[in-house]
Amino acid sequence: MSTPAIQARLRVAGYQARPAPAKEGLRLSDLAQRMWKPMLAMGAMVIAAGIVLGIISAASANDYFGLTGTAIQGAAANGAIVSDRALYEAVSNGFLPPLLFLGLGFLLSGVTFLLATILGTLRDGGREIQRAVGGDAVDLVKPITAKLFPPVMMIGLMVLIAGLVTGIVVAADQSTYWLHASSQVAAGPNTGALTSDLATIQSLRAWLQPLDFVGMALILSGIVLALATIVTALRFQAGRVVQLGEAGNPAAS
Repeated sequence: MSTPAIQARLRVAGYQARPAPAKEGLRLSDLAQRMWKPMLAMGAMVIAAGIVLGIISAASANDYFGLTGTAIQGAAANGAIVSDRALYEAVSNGFLPPLLFLGLGFLLSGVTFLLATILGTLRDGGREIQRAVGGDAVDLVKPITAKLFPPVMMIGLMVLIAGLVTGIVVAADQSTYWLHASSQVAAGPNTGALTSDLATIQSLRAWLQPLDFVGMALILSGIVLALATIVTALRFQAGRVVQLGEAGNPAAS
C-alpha cells in the first residue's frame, strides 16, 4: 500500500495513525529527557531554601513576640525590635508561601517532563518492534491531550513565577511598613499614608493565594493530560501489536 494511502486510511485500535518519519529534528521528548532531572533538582533546592528562610523567620518571630507589650510599643523605627517584626512579616507573610509553591511547581514540572520522556520511549520502542517483525513503522497521530499538556504545564509554571514576583513586592512593602516605630503601626496604622500602605499589602496578599493555587491547578492538569496521553499511547501500541499479528499486510487498516 502506498504511503498516501496509509496516511489516509490507517487506523489502529480506533486511533488515527501516520507513517513514522524517516528523520526528525529536536523533539519534545528529547528536551524533556534533558530537563526532568534539573527541574526536580531546582524544586528541591527552592524548597530547601524555603525551609531555611522559615527557620530564620521563626527565630525573628520568637524574638519579637517574646517581648512584653510595653517593650514592643516603645520600639523605635529601624531598631532591632521592629526589624525582627519586619523580617518575620516580609518572609512568612510575603514571599515565602509563593516561593514554596514555586518549588512544588518545579518538582511537578519535572514529573511532567518525565512523563513526556516516557511517551517518547513508548513511541520509539513501538517503532522498533514494528520494524523488527517486518512491518511498516507507524505512529499515533498526536491526540489533543498530547498537544495540551506541555503548554498547560508551562502556563502554570509562569503563573507561579508571577506569584513569586508579587510575593517579593509584598515582602518589600511589609518590610517598609513594619520598620516604622511600633507606636505608629503595632496597634494599627495611625496615619492615612500608613493605612494606604497596609491596604495595598493586604490587597496583594489576597491575590497571592488564589494565584498560587491556579498555577498548581494548571500544572496538575498538565500531569493528568500527560497520563491520559500515556494511556492512549499504550492502547495504540497494544492495538498495533495485534494488527501486525493478524494482518497480512502490516500497514493495512
